[in-house]
Amino acid sequence: MSEPIQDKMNKKGDTAKIVMIYSVVAVISVLIISLSMWLSKKHSQSAEADVRAGERSITYEYIGPDVGSMDILKLTEDFVATNQDGVEVNLQSLEGKVWVFAQFYGSCPECNKVNFTLLADLYETYKNDNNFKMVVMSVKQEVDGVAAMKSMANTLQADTSNWWFLAADDVNEVNEYCSKNMLYLEFQENTNKEQSGMQGEIAHDMGISLFNHEMIMKKKIEVYSKRDNKKFVAQKKKELNAEIVHALKQL
Repeated sequence: MSEPIQDKMNKKGDTAKIVMIYSVVAVISVLIISLSMWLSKKHSQSAEADVRAGERSITYEYIGPDVGSMDILKLTEDFVATNQDGVEVNLQSLEGKVWVFAQFYGSCPECNKVNFTLLADLYETYKNDNNFKMVVMSVKQEVDGVAAMKSMANTLQADTSNWWFLAADDVNEVNEYCSKNMLYLEFQENTNKEQSGMQGEIAHDMGISLFNHEMIMKKKIEVYSKRDNKKFVAQKKKELNAEIVHALKQL
């Protein structure tokens, strides 16, 4: 506070003036804080992120202004595998669609507990949108890959038209393709369950990725944790949903 004001404080009757000054400052401060909060809210608000899914209109709040802004990689190399109906399909045929990708194997406890719970929810939300697809690829060498994929698909009531359960003749090719082209960690035999935290026979990347219609990976979330953290999973799910909505709106 300046010296002139300090001098006035010593004079009788100037107390009211000082109180008035502080009151004005307080009001201005409140206005500044309110404006700052409003701008922040506008910056990260939900921004009309609606997408049609059947007869429902699904709305998710944007997590922030960066939704849709990141291009992680562009998938240019193709990969052919067999789906649950025994039909060969290739990933590049998904160009023009918004699609989610994850690795799995049927007996993986972490997949069944965490990833498939989230994936099943995504499927239920977007299954009526013809522009949305889901792809899961097995990291386990199966004696009869088609039968194994069919069993998993039936369990989750997944239709081949919008959810592929894929198996390759050689899982080593899956390992090489995903690690070189999709930034997935190489999977391997789980020889140290205590260190990895995974209890299944294969330690693999539990990430769930989102690709837009231009085959660009826009998001990859990791929902697995050694600790059962439901709030963490819910937040990651919310982030992924925001990216899906944004990607669908670009079509």
